[in-house]
Amino acid sequence: MSDRSAPGCRLRLDWVYGYRGHQCRNNLYYTAGKEVVYFVAGVGVVYNTREHSQRFYLGHNDDIISYVTKLRLASVGLDAKNTVCIWEWKRGKILATATGHSDRIFDICWDSFQQNRLVSCGVKHIKFWALCGNALTPKRGIFGKTGDLQTILCVASAKDDITYSGALNGDIYVWKGLNLIKTVQAAHGAGIFSMYSCEEGFATGGRDGCIRLWDVDFKPITKIDLREAEQGYKGLSIRSVCWRADRILAGTQDSEIFEEAVRSVAFSVDGSQLALGMKDGSFTVLRVRDMTEVVHIKDRKEVIHEMKFSPDGAYLAVGSNDGLVDIYAVAQRYKKVGECSKSTSFITHLDWSLDSKILQSNDGAGERLFYRMPMGKPVVSKGEVKGQRWASWSGVLGSEVSGIWPKYSNVTEINAVDANHAAAVLVTGDDLGLVKLFRFPCLRKGAKFKKYIGHSAHVTNVRWSHDLQWVLTTGGADHALFQWRFLPESVMNGGLDINIQDSHGDSNSEESDSDVSDVPELDSDIEQETQINYDRQVYKEDLPQLRQQSREKKQQVGSLKRQRGPDQGLRLQFVHGYRGYDCRNNLFYTQGGEVLYHVAAVGVVYNRQLHSQRFYLGHDDDILSLSIHPLKDYAATGQVGRDPAIHVWDIQTLKCLSLLKGFHQRGVCALDFSADGKSLVSVGVDDGHSIVVWDWKRGEKLATARGHKEKIFVVKCNPMLMDKLVTVGIKHIKFWQHAGGGLTFRRGAFRSVGRPETMMSVCYGRSEALVFSGAATGDVYIWKEPLLLKTVKAHDGPVFAMFSLDKGFVTGGKDGVVELWDDMFDRCLKTYAIKRAALSPGSKDTGKYLAVASHDSFVDIYNVLSSKRVGICKGPSSYITHIDWDTRGNTQCSHFQGQYARFKRYVGHSAQVTNVRWAHDDSTLLTVGGADTALMIWARERGGGVTGEGEGPLFRDNHPHVDSEESDDDVEEDGVSRAAPQPEKLQKNNVSKKKRLVEDLILDHVFGFRGFDCRNNLHYLNDGADIVYHTAATAIVHNLSTGTTPSIHVWDAMSKQTLSILRCPHTKAVGYVNFSATGKLLLSVGVEPEHTITVWRWQEGSKVCSKAGHPDRIFVVEFRPDSDSQFVSVGIKHVKFWTLAGGALMYKKGVVGTVEDGRMQTMLSVAFGANNLTFTGAINGDVYVWRDHYLLRVVAKAHTGPVFTMYTTLRDGLIVTGGKERPTKEGGAVKLWDQEMKRCRAFQLETGQQVECVRSVCRGKGKILVGTKDGEIIEVGEKNAASNLLLDSHARGGIWGLTTHPAKELCITASNDATIRLWDLTDKKLLNKVCVGHAAHCVSYSADGEMLAVGMKNGEFLLLLTNSLKMWAKKRDRSHAIQDIRFSPDRRLLAVGSEENTVDVYDVSTGAYKRQVFEVPSGKLVSDQAVVDRITWATWTSVLGDEVLGIWPRNADKADVNCACVSHAGLNIATGDDFGLVKLFDFPCTEKFAKHKRYLGHSAHVTNIRFSHDDKYLISTGGDDCR
Repeated sequence: MSDRSAPGCRLRLDWVYGYRGHQCRNNLYYTAGKEVVYFVAGVGVVYNTREHSQRFYLGHNDDIISYVTKLRLASVGLDAKNTVCIWEWKRGKILATATGHSDRIFDICWDSFQQNRLVSCGVKHIKFWALCGNALTPKRGIFGKTGDLQTILCVASAKDDITYSGALNGDIYVWKGLNLIKTVQAAHGAGIFSMYSCEEGFATGGRDGCIRLWDVDFKPITKIDLREAEQGYKGLSIRSVCWRADRILAGTQDSEIFEEAVRSVAFSVDGSQLALGMKDGSFTVLRVRDMTEVVHIKDRKEVIHEMKFSPDGAYLAVGSNDGLVDIYAVAQRYKKVGECSKSTSFITHLDWSLDSKILQSNDGAGERLFYRMPMGKPVVSKGEVKGQRWASWSGVLGSEVSGIWPKYSNVTEINAVDANHAAAVLVTGDDLGLVKLFRFPCLRKGAKFKKYIGHSAHVTNVRWSHDLQWVLTTGGADHALFQWRFLPESVMNGGLDINIQDSHGDSNSEESDSDVSDVPELDSDIEQETQINYDRQVYKEDLPQLRQQSREKKQQVGSLKRQRGPDQGLRLQFVHGYRGYDCRNNLFYTQGGEVLYHVAAVGVVYNRQLHSQRFYLGHDDDILSLSIHPLKDYAATGQVGRDPAIHVWDIQTLKCLSLLKGFHQRGVCALDFSADGKSLVSVGVDDGHSIVVWDWKRGEKLATARGHKEKIFVVKCNPMLMDKLVTVGIKHIKFWQHAGGGLTFRRGAFRSVGRPETMMSVCYGRSEALVFSGAATGDVYIWKEPLLLKTVKAHDGPVFAMFSLDKGFVTGGKDGVVELWDDMFDRCLKTYAIKRAALSPGSKDTGKYLAVASHDSFVDIYNVLSSKRVGICKGPSSYITHIDWDTRGNTQCSHFQGQYARFKRYVGHSAQVTNVRWAHDDSTLLTVGGADTALMIWARERGGGVTGEGEGPLFRDNHPHVDSEESDDDVEEDGVSRAAPQPEKLQKNNVSKKKRLVEDLILDHVFGFRGFDCRNNLHYLNDGADIVYHTAATAIVHNLSTGTTPSIHVWDAMSKQTLSILRCPHTKAVGYVNFSATGKLLLSVGVEPEHTITVWRWQEGSKVCSKAGHPDRIFVVEFRPDSDSQFVSVGIKHVKFWTLAGGALMYKKGVVGTVEDGRMQTMLSVAFGANNLTFTGAINGDVYVWRDHYLLRVVAKAHTGPVFTMYTTLRDGLIVTGGKERPTKEGGAVKLWDQEMKRCRAFQLETGQQVECVRSVCRGKGKILVGTKDGEIIEVGEKNAASNLLLDSHARGGIWGLTTHPAKELCITASNDATIRLWDLTDKKLLNKVCVGHAAHCVSYSADGEMLAVGMKNGEFLLLLTNSLKMWAKKRDRSHAIQDIRFSPDRRLLAVGSEENTVDVYDVSTGAYKRQVFEVPSGKLVSDQAVVDRITWATWTSVLGDEVLGIWPRNADKADVNCACVSHAGLNIATGDDFGLVKLFDFPCTEKFAKHKRYLGHSAHVTNIRFSHDDKYLISTGGDDCR
């Protein structure tokens, strides 16, 4: 065997000395079986104290610094934001993420008594987290005055919402909910690093070296001081504690003084003495039996790196950092007898010759030097050291170890080596944390090796034990000593070693360099296949962008009218072709006996009896892989693409069941279903040949892994174990195990049984560990995972295919032979030689002349009978591409009129279509593809092929398959912005005091309904007993804390409890939401430019998928009432029919076709009928009726104006529509239609005035619920058509004016919608409203409640009689808005303030944001502050003044707080601000940034706020939310 090959022996990790105490805490536990679990370096250790044995987890590749065991896993990152992640670890899936804290987090724990609650702590903070849906929401703990704000190091939860935490000063803080309720002072003398909760109570450990045990009520039980224990020492610090029954575990941060001082060690030959090299340049020799000092010598000032006793025990060589090696005579009490001084750098390694006469050294400069002993004279002659036998080999330099160095490595990368001369192997340790095993001597560069991981950082030293049975390795930063058992080659060849490490422990030289002499030449077919490049210059995903560029060019040539598309269509009838040149395992029998395969972009189902084909046309590029479901008639196909898609489809219906995307690149080359059919494994052709395990029904990735650096040909799932699979490819076979969100592997061990070969096929045997693989040499390799048992010669060329039968196997190879084998490949039962059938000769053409066009721009005419040239055509300036004859025998060329003609397109070919020809009778069209090698036959059909199976793509991602035209777009209404506009001005004024305190506020009632820019937002609950709707920030809210991330709140309409919070990918706001038929899924639509549609599993808080909806506004998206997978979206000039296929969304655009009066309109609403009917309401009043995605007919003028809303009644199929229509005898804004929308009944809404525009409808039992554009909610009886006004509100426009009656439960609001409205606070209804002609801005009652003053936006003010709201007087002296208006307490004077900064007898200016006090009636400004302080105010609505200094938040400008009102008792003040918050303060509020209570509900700025006369109610009005 070549000396570059890896050794046949192995290492197995046997023991780990060490525990990670530094920088870690809470990392020591008991298992259920009372074993001890901890970690060190990159190894998880399970230690059995009774048997003194260890088991190891070697899956990490760097330091472990934290771990925990629960169903859900919380992790905290070390990134700048200390990100908190919640994992469903079994599936490897992130449930939620959030920014943890701006400073370091030290501990996090789940609340054992509350399922979705956890607590984190760290530098000067503690946070209590709630997990709801996919939202992780924190609330900071309130330290208050109970304890100092300080760093919290550990936490533990208890019952009754109690949390205990350990502080840096040694106190224990006790929390109830968010509040600190008490402290246990001096629980420890210093910081408490660890806290553990169990059934018995709590255990704590601290920096003081003490462990304290507490009962379940945190009363002390006992104290254990480990510093006073037998093994204790000063400075001992507890980093981790665990308590189970009568056992207590403690992990310490061990002292590192001794480890830091000693740098090198060496035993004497007889083991009686131990030499220690120190960091200060000295060395000490100890007697081993009692560890007493023999001698201590210091001849050097710098660290001693290496020490070695000579083989005869006479001398000790000591190498130091200053480049010198000192030789000491052992028998003369270590007298210095020699010095080696030729090195130019520090000494790294020393080795003695077997006769003790020569010493070799390695130094930091990469020099290898030789010295004569004991004087230390340099050896100049190479002949003197040639053939020298060495007692040990620890040097990294020399021809004997040249093969250990990888490519491009530097001289310091390998830290230590040690040779086993008896077994001819060498062990190395390097900076990557790897322990490697090579053959020795290792002469040739790029030698192969076996590698072992466990150390998390650089391996500093490696040594064989004296009996060569063990290898000892030490880690640098991981502070660990590993003990490996050596398994000689004779042991390895004797049978299967059940303890062989998996992929993490053994790589079989994956990183080794290749050498031509070691690699057999690839078969020509395999070599051609490996060189195929699946990159595309233009991917199909690029086509929308290219089409947009084309559309822009088309608009520049707008004068050319486009031709109408043809009336006839095509249907794919037959495909000649099969993709075999770079694919395998892609030919199957279906359950019905049909043949399933693929070619180009077409999945083909071939019926042999009828000689007919059916097609799956969902792909848009070459299909590379195919697999069939083991239990159902389903197929999975993978294609080429930048983001290649995998389609799982029904073989019988040819419908896509799931579409999987988002991981692979370039293409998917292999697929296989698991034995239960629930999972699908795919392999990509990206650089790492990635492997993905999918839950294909849900469209979720269960696990991912890097497959191999070379191409993988086949993946095969284990038929008995669902979590195992195997892959084969170029010179490798790997056995995989599914583990959580990842895959672990073991490489096939060829040993000396067979040569590593390229594997082309693979199958599992009858037992779960038995695997058969077909090699490129024609051999079948038989494996028992992961060892090769034997090989069998099967074919004369590569074994390209292998299939498992109920009894035995079938193989196929390049030799053209199919072979039938028994269960163990012991006997070939039968062979079949495949021969091609002879083809019959074709018929001769009867034409007289032949036209031949060449690349040099000539067309030659030949006589067919005489074969003579009879003519030459010259004319084109470039090469000839096409020529045609006319019916009289003349050549001709054709041209089309106009540009960008309409067309119909059909997909099947995966690459360029190189030629098309009609059959002689025009009944069929023949097309051939270039790279896809397919010949397709298309049948011609009349009527555009609207019906007909298999036409066009069954599911296309982005493209309609009938008409290429994209509609021009227009806008129906402006987009809705949730950002609060800047307030136009503020209001301010007067004061009062006394009586009872207002302690808290509870939202009691909301007057308002959002109808002006919303639709379908009004529904019945509980059989019509309740209704649900939204206004302001109710139901769907913009998250006020983040400002940029909208969220969806799913809540119980009866209990008002939040069920789930979904943090959205939508960047601006959520424009529409809709539940699926079963209620398990939720749709959301964003209002960002892409109008993204997202599907959620809202109960889990997980996003199923997301996709750009349309470039223009989407108004409505609705699930079909009988489906969880199909829905329809409508908007500006488009209708799309969507299908949720697994984890992907696909759509088909609505096809208008040739229906009379049919053209694509802006659609505003949608409803559904039986037999897959869909109804969409258009902006012109028509209703379009669709079947599937084709327009069936148009219901003309269903309303005279836009059809804003439609509702489908599930129990009887009747449809309610609402739109814009003036009420007449025959028509109205609400209509009830039959199931097919052929007949209707109109309802006229009676609310005291005409209702012309309806934005939302819902139908209950005998009743119809109607929401109008003006904010009214009306209930209409179907039998008597009677209207009942349930709710009234202001229409669009901010509400700025608000006043409460001085003696009754009444209030008045004034709005920009030009109305004044009187509300009853007790009955919670509208009593009266009056239109004042212009926008009203402020309003005020007189002191006796008889008169009402209204300030207008145009500068006018009105006086109304309260009882009738009739005009009493009006006056206009100002041209700008009236900001505030007030009657004097005696009702004799009226103060009117405007934006003009003017003051007259009744006018008080407040527009300069400055508090001013005037005498009345003189109007004199009061400037003396002492006089102002003595004034008792009748009311207080001013936002300025010393009395209200505390209502202003930090960093606020004077426009943040819009309004204020002091209660009539004078003890509280309520404010409204630009952030939609209502706040309640104590009054007076003289300290800055005063504490307060805040209340959410308004979505934009709060414009005004007032207490009722008895302080029982507080009324607030919103600006843009109209409430």
